[in-house]
Parts: sequence; structure tokens; C-alpha cells
Amino acid sequence: MTSDGRVQNKEEFIHGAAIARHIYLSQSELDGKATITRIGALRVWQEQDGGWKLLARQGFRLPA
Repeated sequence: MTSDGRVQNKEEFIHGAAIARHIYLSQSELDGKATITRIGALRVWQEQDGGWKLLARQGFRLPA
């Protein structure tokens, strides 16, 4: 079911869905020590009413 109450079958849901994966990488300094953050992220988007709505997101550890 969409946020506006419409019911979709599996084909309709998948047709308007997009799955995006990316790696978040940042460098910072904490107490004078350089820190690198590297995590993976998965997001599921669906096109609704002419725009994209984020349905789910998950961060995950990457192998060292």
C-alpha cells in the first residue's frame, strides 16, 4: 500500500522502485587523532505522485 492508501500488486510496486547502494566515506579528527569512517548504505526508493519517496534504508559494515 502506498502512503496515500492505494493498494499495488507486486508488478506495480517493483516497476516504480529503485534500489541504491553506496559507500559513505569521511575523514575527521577526534581528540587530535585522524579518524576514517567507511560504511555501506542501502536505500529503497519508490516513485510516487511524480516524485521519489524513501521507503527503507540500512547501513552495514564493510570488510576491513
